[in-house]
Amino acid sequence: MALTPFEIRDHLDGDRARPEYERAHRRIHAAFYMDPGTREVIDWSARADQEAGLVLRGFTEAAALPHAAGAQLPVATIGCFPSSLWVGARAARTWMVTAVSVAPTHRRRGLLRSMLGPELAEAQRRGTRSRR
Repeated sequence: MALTPFEIRDHLDGDRARPEYERAHRRIHAAFYMDPGTREVIDWSARADQEAGLVLRGFTEAAALPHAAGAQLPVATIGCFPSSLWVGARAARTWMVTAVSVAPTHRRRGLLRSMLGPELAEAQRRGTRSRR
């Protein structure tokens, strides 16, 4: 099946988590063997992530899992947000990377590389520098 890229910038529908945010939230928590929490916890996370400016990206695949019933489920995710990091006495702008996951069924296909490259380019575009 074909993979479809996704990007989520708007996490809320009113004060509830949007369905696509909830699916990504559940994928991320499954990757780290964590309970995604109740609907209220997911709504709270969506509000916090929205306020932080978190951008969730990744890939979905229709019916990637037997119980999916044709839904577009995330099989890989990466989350990034603007922040700052104190270096000595001053704050340096950063583009933080979090929530990186690839479903076991989709590993070794280059998904992580294809997600991380654009995030590094975004960091550079925003003026964040990396050292090699």
